[in-house]
Amino acid sequence: MRIARSLLLLSLAVIAGALVSPTVLDAQAGIEQIRQYDVSIEIEPDGDVLVVEDISYDFGPYERHGIYRDLQYRYGYDDQHERVIRIHDVRVSASQGTPADVDTSTDGYLFHIRIGDPDRTIRGIHQYRISYRVEGALNSFEDHEELFWNVASDWEVPISNLSVNVTAPAGFVELICFAGPTGSRASCGNSSVTAAVANAEQESLRAYEAFSIAVAMPPDSVEVPSPILDTLWSLDRAFARTPSTLGGMAALLLAAIGIVARLI
Repeated sequence: MRIARSLLLLSLAVIAGALVSPTVLDAQAGIEQIRQYDVSIEIEPDGDVLVVEDISYDFGPYERHGIYRDLQYRYGYDDQHERVIRIHDVRVSASQGTPADVDTSTDGYLFHIRIGDPDRTIRGIHQYRISYRVEGALNSFEDHEELFWNVASDWEVPISNLSVNVTAPAGFVELICFAGPTGSRASCGNSSVTAAVANAEQESLRAYEAFSIAVAMPPDSVEVPSPILDTLWSLDRAFARTPSTLGGMAALLLAAIGIVARLI
């Protein structure tokens, strides 16, 4: 089974960072960092994916309002369409004394989750739990069903002790994971897969490095809906000659002729 072939078809990018971005120097010094990053992914029978992230974020001595969690929800599919990943049911909780106000928005290809209080700043270590539901992330092949997921990518601070556990209705047949600079094919630190759970771990990531996994499930073990596609706008398609557009143009032309006749 060649699970890695899906990397050519799906390139989800999960981009996240501090609400007030630290400087690269701060990130390299390790003053502001993620001390623990635990992710739980549940693949449900209907093809939805439930993601829960537990993040222990150390702001160090810096005054911050909170964090951003950015998820790519649109990306290229072919020359006429973009693929859309629907993200909803976003919920956030935090440790005592940590503002957990949530605001979501979209900008270009990113789905933003802003967590924190714009009128209050915090320092030191704070715990966040972020959960959300994803539709349209699975891929189907002849010999397996598959989820490829960027667990962490482009954080501006280093990450320590990253782990991800994945469950599915009928378990798994294969797991691969990658860690390092964006696009790296280097394997992650540790991984294991059983009939029930797929697990991958990475002891540390430098700032801007990524951690991704791909899990393969038995064929027909989960429902994999067709990809959610959004037609790209183009001038040619905007003026495409179809029965409806030709009819509309004819009606406009007749209306214009009538107005000119009245004026005359």
